[in-house]
Amino acid sequence: MFDHKTGRVNAAVVAYWRDHFDASRLIASLSTEKKNQLRGTLHVYVGEEDTHYLDGSVKLLKAAMDAADLDGQVVLFPGRNHNDLYAQDENPLGLLKVFAAQMTQVAQQERSQAH
Repeated sequence: MFDHKTGRVNAAVVAYWRDHFDASRLIASLSTEKKNQLRGTLHVYVGEEDTHYLDGSVKLLKAAMDAADLDGQVVLFPGRNHNDLYAQDENPLGLLKVFAAQMTQVAQQERSQAH
């Protein structure tokens, strides 16, 4: 987004990133139909002390999700950062097991509803 030597901001790059990667802006521009499809499906987890500074962005995303009535889940883990977010019960990747179990449960529910 900026030249590392001069500090000059490249407006074209900023505009591209805003148009393609600004999740809050994309959510705000969704049609009612798309919002209905997303309702309750977004789950975001971040450490309150994220070393990549994603905690601030996720708070803005939560505000956009709330404004769009998406009923999404945003969890900020106290004391966690980008490197230890998934740690749980002495397992550095323990939270991934929780996610996998949740996804399996949803898939099983959807499969049983389809039959």
